[in-house]
Amino acid sequence: MSHQANERLFKRKAFEIKITAVGYRNKYTEIELNNLATMEANDGNFVEAVNYASRAVAVALSLDNPNHPNTFTTVKMLINIHFGNGCTHKAKRLANGDFSDLTPIVEEIEEEHRQWVAQDSDNRKFGPPSPITGATE
Repeated sequence: MSHQANERLFKRKAFEIKITAVGYRNKYTEIELNNLATMEANDGNFVEAVNYASRAVAVALSLDNPNHPNTFTTVKMLINIHFGNGCTHKAKRLANGDFSDLTPIVEEIEEEHRQWVAQDSDNRKFGPPSPITGATE
């Protein structure tokens, strides 16, 4: 197996482990999503890179971390990919701090996290209220 194939395998496995351990709405899940986005962007798989990067930023927004350096780096990646793919309207909105295109993804992340919490509600929690959707559980 090539180095690149091993990297893909390990990064995807790390993501699965994080989801199982801490759920979707967690800074460590955001980091794994960012790692996957970076890997895909480096490999020229821009559709997958946008998918992972959008989810990473959605996690950050749900946790009220839009100004974290990791979030800034991921947003910058999204802007560059959108410009490169001709989606200048999306790139410009992101560059202006408008995250409205990511609201549906935030909602999706929060629903996935609710399902994760429901699997063991005695030991798992939703976390802080979402500044995007207002969700508390």
